[in-house]
Amino acid sequence: MNERTATHPLLAWTPAALALGVGATIIACSVDDARHVGLDGGTPDSGDPVDAATDSNQGPDSAEACVDRIAWRASRDDDFEIYVALPNGGDVANITANAANDQDPIWSPAAGKLAFVSDRSGDDDIFVMNPDGSELVNVSDFANAETSTDKDPVWSPDGTKLAFASYRDGNFEIYVVDADGANLARLTTATGTDERPRWSPDGAQILFTSMRTSDSEIYVMNANGASPLNLTNHAATDFGHSWSPDGTRIIFTSNRAGNLEVYSMTAAGTGVLNLSDDPGSDFAGGWSPTGASIVFYSNREGNNDIFVMEDDGSNQTRLTTSTASDTNGRFSPDGAVILFSSDRDGNTEVYAMTSTGSQQTNVSQGSNLDDQAVWLDCPE
Repeated sequence: MNERTATHPLLAWTPAALALGVGATIIACSVDDARHVGLDGGTPDSGDPVDAATDSNQGPDSAEACVDRIAWRASRDDDFEIYVALPNGGDVANITANAANDQDPIWSPAAGKLAFVSDRSGDDDIFVMNPDGSELVNVSDFANAETSTDKDPVWSPDGTKLAFASYRDGNFEIYVVDADGANLARLTTATGTDERPRWSPDGAQILFTSMRTSDSEIYVMNANGASPLNLTNHAATDFGHSWSPDGTRIIFTSNRAGNLEVYSMTAAGTGVLNLSDDPGSDFAGGWSPTGASIVFYSNREGNNDIFVMEDDGSNQTRLTTSTASDTNGRFSPDGAVILFSSDRDGNTEVYAMTSTGSQQTNVSQGSNLDDQAVWLDCPE
């Protein structure tokens, strides 16, 4: 399917589906009883091929055929819970359903598991469970609840490990652990904060941000923690990093030009380009599946709106024109749809639109906060 397709069946939400208040993170899974349900409630035979995953944090959950499902963080009962549903709003389920705060869901690229952050043990830990909420495992368990905060979970591309940031040793460092909680290992040992790990598409390296030089820099290291390298090495603040689908380039946000801009660089930190190059504040979002386009948000028109541009910064196009704040755009696995956050209805909701900006649809339909939208993909 072409990345700039004008319509997409995901946006064909039924009134009944919208009334259920679903939305937020749209992911793919292969739950057996859902495989034969299409995006419109029919069968996948109606056609809507889904391409291969394009981000190491957004991959398929099994090698079998599957259909998209939805997971999201929702504040609906005085705490955060994680919900799942079919993309048409059917089969809604609260899969965490407890008094704790459960958030930051992220799907395994291979093992059919969901990782998330929860404070149900007294502090923030990383948990892994099945799509239906069963077989819950705390994979980052640490006894001292007063000093341990674990966050930023991200799966390795093969789904066998999780990288995350933890405060257990007195400052945030990057750790890695097997999907079952075994073989916990600390990867960084700096005195500054290290956080937001991102596996390279081939699983050989991990990007992260670090404050070890007193300002926020983007580093890369081998997956075992060896050979850390400061890629940005600039007195400015650099953050919001994301690998290109082929692993050759990295986009990030920086204020090195005096205002926040979207930049790109090679995986070695060379060839730095100011892609957005506008007096407003621009924030990197993510790559399209082919790596040809980049979604970002900017306040250049007076409020935050979603924009897209080519990977060299050309053809910058504004997709949203609401007077509200529209942020955090992400391409769907086939590149035809973009999810984004908006407060245009009075509270933060997750919206979907085509990659050309049409059919802007309130997906989450909640009364409080619905956010943390992330797309995941089925295998080819």
